[in-house]
Amino acid sequence: MEQEEKRKYEAKVAENPALLGRVAKTVGGKSFIKEAAYKSAGMELQSKYNGNAVRALNESDNEYVKALAAKEIAERGSAGEIDQVREYLQKGGSINNTDMAEALMKMKGRDAGVAAAGKAALDKLEESGGAPVYTGVSEMHRLTQEGFDKLGDKAAVEQNAAAIQAGGMEWEQAARVLGDRHIMREAPQENIEAIKASIQANITQQIKSGSMDAQQATKVLDNKQAMQNISDQTKRELENIVTSSSSTHSNP
Repeated sequence: MEQEEKRKYEAKVAENPALLGRVAKTVGGKSFIKEAAYKSAGMELQSKYNGNAVRALNESDNEYVKALAAKEIAERGSAGEIDQVREYLQKGGSINNTDMAEALMKMKGRDAGVAAAGKAALDKLEESGGAPVYTGVSEMHRLTQEGFDKLGDKAAVEQNAAAIQAGGMEWEQAARVLGDRHIMREAPQENIEAIKASIQANITQQIKSGSMDAQQATKVLDNKQAMQNISDQTKRELENIVTSSSSTHSNP
């Protein structure tokens, strides 16, 4: 009974630190409040969400419940759960405190974009003094590309398929890893499909943006893995880029 009363008191303090009065402003007081808040969050995660961390992350308004949910997901390292963290961030879900941001950073092995979102949020939280940070689809796309730039081939292939599909892999890296039997031997089938699809997506994006020049187009046309994974229409577009460049140079 005494333990139950203590838990109730800690939950009240977590919700309303003013109950501690001036003690709340001391280092010890802040530490007590945080500890009480996480104890209360743990109870809420179990009682209200039946231990479902993904559901708690999406539905709870309590920053400590969200942080605790993110920590649990990071510790488990499940591809499916981390995919749902990506979805949460893409939908504009908040990153509410530094503990939550650090938990996201620990998901780097599965999703470099989620980890990069955590790092960016950590910096913003420290600058703003704790105002919640929000991301969205375009921001997650940018952060995923940034995160992938820092990964080696093996680490890139070990990412979640959703992270690879989100535009993280350049066509040259994708073609290179597809040709590496040692890396491919351990890659899940859905990752292999995502890597193949990223070749088409990345080349199409470069053609549309106008950044695919004749030299780069020739590189693609000479690459066996790339040619096996792009459409006939894309091949024609690349050939046209090379042809129009040669005719421009031959007719000054």
